Amino acid sequence: NRTNFLRNSGDSGGGIGMFNNANALINLEGCLFEQNIGSFGGGLHLVGHRDAASFPFNISNTTFAQNTGSVQGAGMNISNMSGLLRNCLFYGNEAFSTGTGGALSINADSMDVDVILRHNTIVDNRGELSNGIALWGIGGVASCTLQNTILDNDGAVDYALEDGQGRLLSGGGNLVGDFNLIDSFDLNLDVFVTEPSFVDRSSFDYRITEDSPCIDKGILEWSTEIDIAGIDRDDMPDIGAYEYSDISSVTDDLEGINLLVYPNPTDAFINIGDDQITIEQIDIIDSKGRPVLSTIDKASIKRLNVKALPDGLYYILAKSSSSNFKGKFVKH
Repeated sequence: NRTNFLRNSGDSGGGIGMFNNANALINLEGCLFEQNIGSFGGGLHLVGHRDAASFPFNISNTTFAQNTGSVQGAGMNISNMSGLLRNCLFYGNEAFSTGTGGALSINADSMDVDVILRHNTIVDNRGELSNGIALWGIGGVASCTLQNTILDNDGAVDYALEDGQGRLLSGGGNLVGDFNLIDSFDLNLDVFVTEPSFVDRSSFDYRITEDSPCIDKGILEWSTEIDIAGIDRDDMPDIGAYEYSDISSVTDDLEGINLLVYPNPTDAFINIGDDQITIEQIDIIDSKGRPVLSTIDKASIKRLNVKALPDGLYYILAKSSSSNFKGKFVKH
């Protein structure tokens, strides 16, 4: 959990390949799979079997970004394993083979497979068969149910059945950009638009804006307590991995030069700036504008311990003798 898998390569899982030959539950929390390359599952490859548990995987608050799959599933490839993906973000993944899904490929060849996508954001992926999700079911039925999820890959093909038996289902509270899927969703419970309205899509900032059609359109039954950034959801949840938060009062005060902050996300320490910057003071505020940490200790000012902070999105204001700097990071 809370691990970054960056720029790796492999045949079965560029980031990780996991083969569940036992009746075991697989949990992944707060991970990042980025720029990995794999034949099956550019980011993550999961394989189960007919004797596995009904829901052997549970993946939450995890990002799959800019992974490449040459055969199946650029972001994630799933075979003979059911499970839940919750508060996950898929973007910029690319799959090249004719049977692939840019974000997800789900396969059933010896058992029925049921994958639930709850409060996910699946956007701007590319695949030869489907930019979003591809299903394959020979020897079993591959099912994928969307709940409170954004599925919008530039209005292109978001779902395709490669072969056999597959079902794309709606639990309600989804935003879909592919109007060809209108028969698979409920017009009374789901939203069909071509623009979810993100903060900055070109910079991969997939938080939603105050005028987004995702706001308050999720189904409470499927809601998670917090979103991928640690922000509380209310009784009228928003669609997608991110709950809307009025950050304008925070960001308006953060004037200055963009600051290098890494690793990001982090679970313990962040490094701030580089050797060319002499920082004299740092203030950290949370997503609601509340100050949570301040330091003028020059011995530790460029490497801060943020382990004690609750999970969430944070903003940094740094000062030198002549300039102001700003940055942000996610603690998870």
